[in-house]
Amino acid sequence: MDTEFYQREKRMLKRLLTGFVLAGLLTSLPILADERDNKRVITVTYANQWKPYSYGNKEGQAKGILVDIVDFILHQKMGFTVQHIPLPWERAQNMVRNGSYDALITAPTAERQFYFKRTNSTLYRLQWRAYLSTQSSNYQRLKGADNPLTIRDVSCVSLLGDRTSESLYRRFNLDCQSVKDLPLALKMMQMGRVDLFVHSKAIVDQHMMSQNYMGLIEEHPMVLKKVPFVLMVSKYSPYADQLTDAVDRMVMDMAATGEYERFLSKLSQDQAAESD
Repeated sequence: MDTEFYQREKRMLKRLLTGFVLAGLLTSLPILADERDNKRVITVTYANQWKPYSYGNKEGQAKGILVDIVDFILHQKMGFTVQHIPLPWERAQNMVRNGSYDALITAPTAERQFYFKRTNSTLYRLQWRAYLSTQSSNYQRLKGADNPLTIRDVSCVSLLGDRTSESLYRRFNLDCQSVKDLPLALKMMQMGRVDLFVHSKAIVDQHMMSQNYMGLIEEHPMVLKKVPFVLMVSKYSPYADQLTDAVDRMVMDMAATGEYERFLSKLSQDQAAESD
């Protein structure tokens, strides 16, 4: 108990002292890169097996769409030194929750907002789409529907653990076969064994291009769901009181000039090129 109290007090003291420094650093944006010093290091954690959003490469470095977004805002635009740390997702969240690391980029659920401070600005939106098997006898019915999940008497496949897709299937009363990995789901689609599959657009698109499923599996144009991702900062972090507001101002300024939209567009193009 004494040790826990000591650690909590130590984190709060660190936060208070760094807050005075940070308040001065963040009053003028953008912050120039040559102003950096070792007091301005921010640690950000990511899921280490969620390609292409975030993953650890062979050297243990964090890579992916979310890593590029955080690096663009915090490092390139605001001048911070950022340590990107890939970890198993539960551990990544816990390490930020207890103040061992500063921040993460994720969906702002009610539970997370209890532990973290968040930006008001959305940094990225994940899209969930329906994918259709062109080998299916129901292909034309599904393709012509405004929402393919409203079509009855079709077969579908769900990826175990994808709670977003599972909730969409339940909403439209679809009972789907569950499989444990994405390659198996796409193989079933490619062979025409199931009609429909719902999952994250960036993940499916990458697999389709790398496995040459184009023409055998087709993306339906309707966006079934958008999930906003924001920067979330530990309440124990020394940056907790300043960083989210500073990021909001930076993103707002970039949005006003179109710079942020251009960055996201280029990021999407680069991601598609890497998958070819």
